[in-house]
Amino acid sequence: MKDKLEYLVFIFFVVLVRILPESKLYGFASSLSKFLFKVVPIRKEVVVKNLQSAFPEKSRDEILNITFENYRSFIITFLEILRLPRFTEKKITASVKFENKNMMREIIDSGSGFMIMTAHFGNWELGAVAFGVEFNKPVNVIVKTQRNPYVTKWLNNMRESFGNNVVPLGMSIRQIYSLLKNKEPIGVVGDQRGPREGKRIKYFGIDTAVYHGSVELALKTGTPIVCTFTERQKDNTYRAVLEKLDLSNLPDSEEGKIETVMQRYMNLLEVYVRRSPEQWFWMHNIWKY
Repeated sequence: MKDKLEYLVFIFFVVLVRILPESKLYGFASSLSKFLFKVVPIRKEVVVKNLQSAFPEKSRDEILNITFENYRSFIITFLEILRLPRFTEKKITASVKFENKNMMREIIDSGSGFMIMTAHFGNWELGAVAFGVEFNKPVNVIVKTQRNPYVTKWLNNMRESFGNNVVPLGMSIRQIYSLLKNKEPIGVVGDQRGPREGKRIKYFGIDTAVYHGSVELALKTGTPIVCTFTERQKDNTYRAVLEKLDLSNLPDSEEGKIETVMQRYMNLLEVYVRRSPEQWFWMHNIWKY
């Protein structure tokens, strides 16, 4: 019953956001951000703590300003996701501008298969949908199942509305390995916190637990990895640079290969986060342990 009630509230909010004129969307996002930041500061302490760890050189006022902008960025992303099923393909391609498209088309035309690695940065959901539309190439997107099954179903329908396929995170490694062996494209959000006993990679100079299974499978199958982060611009469109991750000059050991590639991915992500720190999902307790 609790799940159904939560879902009804969620759908009411979806309807509300969809009838809101687009010209009012970002003003509404700012107002809602101020309310949450000042009145219902959900996970505010986590955001501040994470930002202080990542940017020890910044003052308290600077940290609080980034924290507020982080709330606003997340709410814009959330509102855009709610409206996404109503987008046309023309609207999607106008919203996300990919760079290095020729490189990506060469990989697709080669038939080698590929892995897209993104992060909780900007609007990652819109980026995944836009990639499939831009390149007319559906991607098997690996996603984490939400607690509420009704919300999960809504999100997965949204993710698949323009051709992509959802692969639950709990799917067996063997099945994902099979997709890669069959040259099927895979989409992965690579910055989720890994288990306590997992590998540690430097992120902002801090030892950070990461999931490495996707990179391990890409290396085993010889799958090229392309990174892209959907970075919001001042006009609320997005810029997504496609960058092929360097898989050369790796250590001899399998463990060393995995750690080196994961570090290269995190280093690239950090470049984007340092440039636009408000756009990364700092509400995620990445340094819990």
